[in-house]
Formats: sequence, structure tokens, C-alpha cells
Amino acid sequence: GTTQYINTGFSPSTHAVAMTGTSLRIAAYERVNLASSGVAAASFNFSSTNLSVTPRASDRIFARINSDVLQTAATVTDSRGLTAVQRSASVYASYKNGSLVAFVGPPASEASSLPWAILFIGASSSNAGTPMTFRAGSEGFVCAGASFSAAQELAQYNNVQAFATAVGAQV
Repeated sequence: GTTQYINTGFSPSTHAVAMTGTSLRIAAYERVNLASSGVAAASFNFSSTNLSVTPRASDRIFARINSDVLQTAATVTDSRGLTAVQRSASVYASYKNGSLVAFVGPPASEASSLPWAILFIGASSSNAGTPMTFRAGSEGFVCAGASFSAAQELAQYNNVQAFATAVGAQV
């Protein structure tokens, strides 16, 4: 639906283990093709300390990874599958189904601390903790943590896709 979301209770600045302000990543496995805006998952602080992923809006991947809004230069015509965005130092990268789509950045502003807002799935959280920017999608998997290598991106996609296929939820 358009107003459903999951409040994970996860605050990157409080609960992160390996994630740092300059090594962070968020990924979402979307099961329906959406061209609309809204976020698949986000910890949004109304500052440059944000973490969010939108698998497709205006035929681009949009993200906030401890920075202002980033969009990939590559065209994305299908939001289904695993979309991952990450920051490692000042290098920003977007992956679709385990393959590098684009290196992006650095953006106009970068932060070095982790977001404190709670991570929501299917929406982002306002500073007051209320949901906003809903995405009427079907998220099969969401994860957040430290940045990955290209080999790790591919391995995660293959594993998520194998699991989704085993339970009849693949795209």
C-alpha cells in the first residue's frame, strides 16, 4: 500500500557495527517495477547525514549516502531486483543485480558521521520520527552496513536471488 512501512528500530549512529560515516551501504530487493518516487528504505535526518535508496525514479537510481541527493548517470528502466548504493571514502557507487551501474560523486556535501534517524522500510523517517516519502513497493529484502567490494555485491545478489527463487518470490 501507499502508507505502509516498517520501523526497524535501527539507528545507524547507535546500532552500527562495521558501518562508519565514510563506509556505508544500503540495498533493497524490490519485487514490483515502480517508476515513482518515494524510498525503498531510509534513515533520513534532513541534513547531509542520511542513508536512503530509491531503486527507480525518473529512470534513475536515487540515493542519499551521508550526502545530498545523488542519482546515477545510467538509465534504469526496471526497479525490480537488488539495488545497492554505497560510499567508500569519497567514492560513491550504484549496483543493480550485482553489477556496477555507475560510480557517482562526490556530491556537493558529504558528512562523516552516521545518521541517527531510525531506518524505515517503505518510507523515510522525519526528524520527529514520523514516516514520509512512502514507496508503494514490495520490498523483499533490505540491508544496511559497511560498503562492499564488487565481488561481495555479486555474491549477495546471487544469494538473495537463490533464496527468492527457492521460496517463489524471485523477480
